[in-house]
Amino acid sequence: MSPAPTPAPSVEVRALQSLLDRRTQLVAMRTEEKNRVKNPAVPSEIKKMIRKSILFLTQELRRITALVNQLIEATPELKAKASVLEKEMGVGPVLVMTLLGDLPELGTISREKISALVGVAPVDNQSGNSSKGRSIRTGQNRSDQCFTWLQFAPSGETLK
Repeated sequence: MSPAPTPAPSVEVRALQSLLDRRTQLVAMRTEEKNRVKNPAVPSEIKKMIRKSILFLTQELRRITALVNQLIEATPELKAKASVLEKEMGVGPVLVMTLLGDLPELGTISREKISALVGVAPVDNQSGNSSKGRSIRTGQNRSDQCFTWLQFAPSGETLK
């Protein structure tokens, strides 16, 4: 007995995934530049260039976030899911867009299956007579990171 095949993501979800991939890249590049500018060994002239780069990357992040928001607003399915997610305590705009792009299955499969898909559900690590206990395996990277940060949010505080 094999599981039912998961339907392919819609064109809009694939576009959202591409935008999120680019957003993740921009965040990583900006973080790298912010770390470089803190290095005392870097000459001041190069620090000026790095600060310009940080400014550009920040502008690009705003631009891509606006595109993501436009896509979500223009897609009825994504907009409906987003409105449900936004009502939850501690769920901010970045988590909403990440979940919509990385977990298009949300709302269509059980919470147990979503937990396993994300990588936050205990999984038996047994083979034959071996009994090693349960462990948590990594799921989808971006979603897993968002859920990890969510658990650190103080009660009632929204992560940005």
